[in-house]
Amino acid sequence: SVSADISNEILTTEGQKLQLNARSDLLVERPSRFHATRQGRFADAVMTYDGATLSMHGKNLNAYVQKDLKGTIDDAIRAIEQGTGMTLPGADLLLSDSYSALTSSVVSSGYYGRAFVGGVETHHLGFRTPKVDWQIWVKAGNEPLPMKYVITTKWMTGAPQYSVQLSNWNTRPVIASNRFKFVAPKGAEKLEALPV
Repeated sequence: SVSADISNEILTTEGQKLQLNARSDLLVERPSRFHATRQGRFADAVMTYDGATLSMHGKNLNAYVQKDLKGTIDDAIRAIEQGTGMTLPGADLLLSDSYSALTSSVVSSGYYGRAFVGGVETHHLGFRTPKVDWQIWVKAGNEPLPMKYVITTKWMTGAPQYSVQLSNWNTRPVIASNRFKFVAPKGAEKLEALPV
């Protein structure tokens, strides 16, 4: 389990850069179960996946959508991205082979020494691809967990960034047997698809 503070920069038509922030908590049981919450300006949502059904519930609308999907967390991430048309950049870190996904188009990389993220000593690494540059800060010591991840869209005006700072890692959480089962809240409306 882990908590994440997420920042996503946007550029207004007037050229002003704004940062939209959100908070997420995630519980994962590999290979095929997760429970995630996200709270921010545009979403107060819960996503659950139990290896057979992917469920997304928007608390503000009190509406949910479900998709039958047998598979892994990787399959669920792809289904969310394809079903909504949105990319989930921080989800790269959840893939079963995140190393291959992250480095597949890397053209150069560098090690930039040690730094502190949220009071934790880390190793700072930077990578370049044809479309984006990305950086990752990995906890120093015998538990190499990602502590911060930043993606810069370098060819877009203003070079907006997406960043996620991770905290409260627990690599051995105690998980209730029903934690990944979605139960629709009272009065929740079932939708056929997510409104975009």
